[in-house]
Amino acid sequence: VTWSYTYTRPGYNKKQHPSVPKDWWTEDVAELDLDLFRSIISTVRSTKTIPPPLIGEALHVYTCKHLPDPLEAHSSTQSSASRAEETLAKQRRILESIVGMIPGEPGSVSCRFLLRLSSG
Repeated sequence: VTWSYTYTRPGYNKKQHPSVPKDWWTEDVAELDLDLFRSIISTVRSTKTIPPPLIGEALHVYTCKHLPDPLEAHSSTQSSASRAEETLAKQRRILESIVGMIPGEPGSVSCRFLLRLSSG
């Protein structure tokens, strides 16, 4: 079987890679809406075919895509109060869901990722 995948992380294409990276699927699932993403992560965890650090990587990629960088978030301005409330509610929902999906096994996510979540 030959897998077709995209891997758009900076610097990846500059290196020679003999095989498909283990986390090739994380960028694809990061494109999904939160409910479908949560369902996929739940299913993947229940099958125990993917190690917890790869699930943690998927959570990290999803978070980077859907939540603003805390340092940049404070510098942007919203056009209206209702829009700001709506955005904050959506971000809170994503954050709470991501925290609930973090695997409990040691080493599943990095300290840097946890710090990003706590500063959001």
